Amino acid sequence: MASIFLKSTTTLILIFSAFCIATAIILDTDGDALRNGGQYYILPQSIGFGGGLTLKSKSGYSPCPLYITRENDETSPGIPVTIASPARIAIITSSLPISIVFNDIPNICMQPLGWQVIPDGTTGQSYVATGGSGIPFNPTETFSIEQIGDNNVYKISNKAGSGEARDVGFFEKDGLLGITNDIPLPIVFRKAFDVLSMV
Repeated sequence: MASIFLKSTTTLILIFSAFCIATAIILDTDGDALRNGGQYYILPQSIGFGGGLTLKSKSGYSPCPLYITRENDETSPGIPVTIASPARIAIITSSLPISIVFNDIPNICMQPLGWQVIPDGTTGQSYVATGGSGIPFNPTETFSIEQIGDNNVYKISNKAGSGEARDVGFFEKDGLLGITNDIPLPIVFRKAFDVLSMV
């Protein structure tokens, strides 16, 4: 009887632990929970890796869509993004499907600024670019945030295609954001503005 009780207790602990990990609250650099619909700067976790995120055309290609790179100036936070989920909850948790959309800024492409994954047939790589609708129902536009370290350090993943999580990072060759499973980008989130939840 004690053995059955111990096994049941162990199973419940494992289930509870898995639930807690799966629903961990994502925190910003102030230690506050990321708000659903909040606006944040996405910054490299360590110095020496450039500043926040900004937009640029891909060299040698059409000027559109706009791709994502880092500010050269490490003191620049870049362009803020809105992080949102269709779930009717106030805060963002790990593994929650989200959309990421740059704040509306003038751009030559006249396209939405939602993130989406675009495969490049010439290189075989997949890049993260703008042009997404900003609604995380299409797998190429659905991202999630996962914790990878202490001190509120995270990575961004995409679950396009088969649903397998693929990590987002920068390609060394061109400095553009893309699917780089071997080298996920460690990031932190800094508040851009005080905004209310979507809920």
